[in-house]
Amino acid sequence: MFPEDEARFGIDDQYYGGSSGLLVKPVTEKGVKEVYVYIAEDQAYYNFAKF
Repeated sequence: MFPEDEARFGIDDQYYGGSSGLLVKPVTEKGVKEVYVYIAEDQAYYNFAKF
């Protein structure tokens, strides 16, 4: 979605779902309580878990 953002080229465990702009970061390890995501700058993001 952001081909000019080279900082995210090495990130292989998060992705954008289709053309929706929905950022997906699956949790794949048992017992994990939190994960971190890389957010591209200059974009509006919403945390749907807090609604």
